[in-house]
Amino acid sequence: MLNEAKQFLPAFKEASGEAELSTKQDLRELELRLEAKINDIKFDLVKWIAGMLLAQAGLVAALVKLL
Repeated sequence: MLNEAKQFLPAFKEASGEAELSTKQDLRELELRLEAKINDIKFDLVKWIAGMLLAQAGLVAALVKLL
């Protein structure tokens, strides 16, 4: 049994050494960064949609004028 435990020791040391612990403050900062990115994406989408609506209205007006 001792030999089996010794075989797992290097793997355990490697796994526990690379693990990072997160605090509540870290998670809150991550949440705030994600919210900021989501808001930026929402703004970009609204900007593109508004531009496309204006372009569509101009195209429809031009087509109606041609008829």
